[in-house]
Amino acid sequence: MYNLFNFDAVENDYQYLISTMGQDILINEQPTRALITNTNLSKSYNDKKISSLSPIESGDIIYYNGKYFMIVSEQTGERYNKNKGIMRHLPFVLKVNRDCNYIDVPCYIDSATFGVAEGRIMTMAEGNIYVHTQDNEQTRQIKLNDRFIKYQQAFKVTGVDRLSEPGKLILSCAKDTISSSDDLTNDLAGGLACVKEPEQPTPQIHIVITGTDDSPDEIIQDRQKMYIAQAYDGDTLLTGEAVTWGLYDDDQVNSTTFASIVLQSDSECTVKNNNAINKYVWLKATLQSDSSVEGWIRIRLRSLI
Repeated sequence: MYNLFNFDAVENDYQYLISTMGQDILINEQPTRALITNTNLSKSYNDKKISSLSPIESGDIIYYNGKYFMIVSEQTGERYNKNKGIMRHLPFVLKVNRDCNYIDVPCYIDSATFGVAEGRIMTMAEGNIYVHTQDNEQTRQIKLNDRFIKYQQAFKVTGVDRLSEPGKLILSCAKDTISSSDDLTNDLAGGLACVKEPEQPTPQIHIVITGTDDSPDEIIQDRQKMYIAQAYDGDTLLTGEAVTWGLYDDDQVNSTTFASIVLQSDSECTVKNNNAINKYVWLKATLQSDSSVEGWIRIRLRSLI
């Protein structure tokens, strides 16, 4: 029988096994294939053997069969580009409060004073526990005295060790007193004090162009009309805001000869129909204090009849 973890096997045979018997997994969120088998090395944890063509290092997070695991063994060497290790199920996801920013920590937990079943703390006599997780950019944010809640019990970080087992982070934690600000329903330490007021929508500054009569969107042949630009912050009229005027063809890009601006100021301008019939132009007002704020009005140039 072929031993899946016999590293003296022929390389082509191993690659064939990976392609036919391997399973799709993620290693640190990167897709690959690996051979996964059970192991009886520990009755306290759900450990499995893993063998892959992809590099495997202590602390790597493996996503397999809908669950997260972490490599807990040191690299045992490679041959024919094969890598093997032991991965341990991470049954818990803690939410550690770091200044009201909650850091998700997939982990397994152990202590000399309590046992761990699959996803469940059985007893906590003393309450001092050790949280094992990956040493990464996110978990490195965790500091002493940061807190989390699990199963209605609060814990406080009393030690941070990222040196003993390279690739892994070990948090020493002690039982902490439940605070009135703790959200026990959602396992959020200090969660009731971290509720943020909903942000009010920021009013958008915009420009409204109006005419001096009831039909600002048209100018009769060879006549002219005055326009006024006003800047608003939401519904509030802003005073003292100046604009720059421009007149464009119907594509809103090119200049036009169908009409022209004959008079203008910081807030008003007069547009003349240059004898055009059944043509359209666009009048634009740009806020001088913020050129990204623009207002437009489309004007039809028509005959008297």
